[in-house]
Amino acid sequence: MSNTEDSQKVGFKEANQTTDKHAWASVNSDPDKHEPGDDQPRHPQHASSFIDRQIDGEFEPGTTFDSGSKSQRTPSMLNTLMADSPSLELSASSSETASSPNTPQRHDLKLKSIMKSASLHPPVTKQSLSELDINRIINNIKLRHDVNFDRELHFRPNLDGEKGRRKLEQAESYWKALVAEFVMCLSANEPLPGLRRHYHEVVNSLQQQPALSFGDIPKRIPVMFETISEILKTLVPIHHHSIIDARLDVPILMQQINKGLCDFTGLSRWLAELLKAHCAPMRDDWVDNMEEQIRRGVEQANLEAIVEGLKLLFGILETMKLDVANHQIRSLKPLLIEDTVDFEQKYFLRRIANRRLDTRESAEWFTNAELHAHTDSRLESGSQKRYITVFFEALVHSLFTPHQKNDTQTFAFDQDRLNSLRREIRDLIHLETCCRLFSELTRYLEYTGSASSNITLNLRQSIISIVRNTTAESSWQQNITNVALEIVRTAHCASNSESSTDLELVEFAEDYLRQGLNVESEDDRRTARAIEQALIPMVLDRVASYAELSPLTIYEYATPGKGMKGVEGPMKHLEDVAKHIAHVGILHWRVWCPLVYVRSPRNPPLQGSPHQR
Repeated sequence: MSNTEDSQKVGFKEANQTTDKHAWASVNSDPDKHEPGDDQPRHPQHASSFIDRQIDGEFEPGTTFDSGSKSQRTPSMLNTLMADSPSLELSASSSETASSPNTPQRHDLKLKSIMKSASLHPPVTKQSLSELDINRIINNIKLRHDVNFDRELHFRPNLDGEKGRRKLEQAESYWKALVAEFVMCLSANEPLPGLRRHYHEVVNSLQQQPALSFGDIPKRIPVMFETISEILKTLVPIHHHSIIDARLDVPILMQQINKGLCDFTGLSRWLAELLKAHCAPMRDDWVDNMEEQIRRGVEQANLEAIVEGLKLLFGILETMKLDVANHQIRSLKPLLIEDTVDFEQKYFLRRIANRRLDTRESAEWFTNAELHAHTDSRLESGSQKRYITVFFEALVHSLFTPHQKNDTQTFAFDQDRLNSLRREIRDLIHLETCCRLFSELTRYLEYTGSASSNITLNLRQSIISIVRNTTAESSWQQNITNVALEIVRTAHCASNSESSTDLELVEFAEDYLRQGLNVESEDDRRTARAIEQALIPMVLDRVASYAELSPLTIYEYATPGKGMKGVEGPMKHLEDVAKHIAHVGILHWRVWCPLVYVRSPRNPPLQGSPHQR
């Protein structure tokens, strides 16, 4: 068995022994055999998983999922169900059950509908977790690009937005339908004391409906056991597979369930021992909780409790797979980063050759940048240094022109980073406007000294905190009153004025900001030009310092560590922006310069790119 296959079958404790250079080479040695994002098999919901930052697949690289201790955490895909889902409505204790036996109960009708429509498969399956396989990770073009810019990059379940809400609703329907199937299977033989007493009305109601006889109900229980077996085999070494096959023999388990002989307590105990042997130690309490939940359900003849334990089990399996995948990302990160340029060039060359990527717009963008360049006349025309200068001046300028965003296909994987830089730059422009207002107010208050750097720094930090408390695109415009109040208050403090607020000054500050924060105003344009002229030399200096460095060395220099980001002052903030632009730009240039921007005269033009030099 290859090292790549081994790496998919080990748990968290063994993963480090399998993610080595040989596993990397065996996957990436022939890129034409694996068209990333093109001919890989995908879950139906996974199409175009990593084209946008808001990824459509089951999982996405993100920075919000903490893999720290979560012993009390519910399953990541199912946490809303565990905390907030309504009763499964299977108990006969409801007052509604007192009505005529010939009148269908409201919750029975709902349950029947769920049993017909709910998915046959659990919310977590081997297929839904396949995005976390090592082959998929290594050939994931967006992850391969993003790993260059994020020290905390890792997978997390994608439950954002409307799609995430639908996933949770589908999961809730599945677990309700699973309880109903267990009721139908177990109640005939009453293997759990008091089971029929708890559920007999629901059972009678279901059995009275020919369309919902057990033979017509999708067999979720055997599929569930098969799914548990499949996922376990991806998490444990191969020598454990025969044990899994023996303990999770689906035909035998179904015979035991139908005859009322299935030992759920013993099965959960064996699963707990197996999981603890291969999961991270921090998950042990979670595993114990799963075993205890199932044991309590058996003792109390409570099928809802047993299914709650199964929810926990699937959450544990999902998290173990995430642990392994994130461990592999950390282990492979240096190799992934070093190979960025070569991997991306091969990927995009194939797409261009297959006419799946049109680079003409990108080539035209660079040609126009050359025509309108204001570069140093001493730079020789056609020199590499001139090309780089033209490119970075055009890139910086695009970040200052909100209505002329560079959204060409060559920048597709950097759009989120470029948009973030635009917001940072817009914040800097608006902060300069706020600082000018602060200076005018202190002069009006007859303060003859100069405000200390600490006062100015604190003011900038306070303003940023105010506007970033609003996530809307127009956060500055929405917070003009609050920002004006903070500037007036700080001006009074700096000038030792007795009053901390002055309504007349606040109204003046609001009017000043409404005009100054308007991107179409001349004041805003003047401030933007000044910051752009200060930023370009900083960026070019950074690019020059990165010129001879490898992608991994640039990553170490340019990517901030955890907790390092903050507003320390205008120049420090501007230097951070310059560093980020240089990092994004230098990798982009190395990938696309020979493909689109500066073609060698000795090579024919690429299909879809008529630009040739």
